Amino acid sequence: MRSIRRGERPRAHELLGASYERTGELQKAIAVYQFAAGLYPKDINILSNQANLLHRMDLDDRARPLYERVIEIHPNNAFGHRGLAEIFRAQGLHAEACDHYALALKEHHRDPNLWRGYAEALADRRDFISAERAVERALSIEEDAESRLDLADFQRAMRKPEAYASLDKAGEAAGAREDIRLRRALWLLEDGRLDESLREAESVLSAHADEPLALWLRASIRIRRGTEAGAREDLEIAAQAARDSPFIARVSRALLDKR
Repeated sequence: MRSIRRGERPRAHELLGASYERTGELQKAIAVYQFAAGLYPKDINILSNQANLLHRMDLDDRARPLYERVIEIHPNNAFGHRGLAEIFRAQGLHAEACDHYALALKEHHRDPNLWRGYAEALADRRDFISAERAVERALSIEEDAESRLDLADFQRAMRKPEAYASLDKAGEAAGAREDIRLRRALWLLEDGRLDESLREAESVLSAHADEPLALWLRASIRIRRGTEAGAREDLEIAAQAARDSPFIARVSRALLDKR
C-alpha cells in the first residue's frame, strides 16, 4: 500500500477486500474494508462493499448504518437504497422497505430482480394490485419463473381466475418443478376440484413416494371421500417428516389424532 500513490490507495483497499471475498476469507475482507473506511470515511465504494458483505453474511445490524451513511453522502445511491429495502423487509418493516425499493428503482428501473423485490414487499403490505403491476414490470424486462410464480400468487390472493394460467407458465419456465405442481394441487383442493388435485399429487408421488405435502394432499382428499384407511397410511408417513417438513408433519399428526 505504501508504494501506491495516495490517490489510488482507496481503490487498492477496495480491490484487496474484494480479493479476500473471492477467496472466501470474509473476516479479512471485513477488516480491510473497516480499516479503509476509517481512512476514507466518504468513499462510497468502500462503504458499499463493506455493507454488502455484512448484509450477505446476515449481519444486518452492522450493515444498516453503513447503507445509511452511503445515502447521506449520495442520497440517490441505488445500491444503498436496495440494501436498506432488503434489510427493512427482513425485519418486517414493509412500508419502509417499499419506500427504499421505489427510490432504488429511480436509478435502476431496468433491473427485473429489483422490480420483483419491490413487488414482494408490496405484497407483504397486502397491496396486491400494486404488487401485480410491479412484477409485470419485471416480466416485461425478463421472463423468469420466480417472477411468474409471484404473479400467480398475487393473482390468487385477489381471487383472479388467471392465477392458474400464470402458475402453469411458471411451471413451464421452471421445468415442471414439483413445488409448483404441489401449489397447483393445493389451489385445486381449496377450490373443491378434488379429481384434478389428486392427479397433481399422485403425479408427484409417482416420482417421490414419500413427499410429505403430496401425501397430506392425497390423505385430505381421501378423508373428504370417506376413504379412511388409505388416508391414515398417507398421514402416518407424512407425520414422520418432522425434520424436513415440520409444518406438514405437525398437521398430519394432528389429523391422525382426530381419526
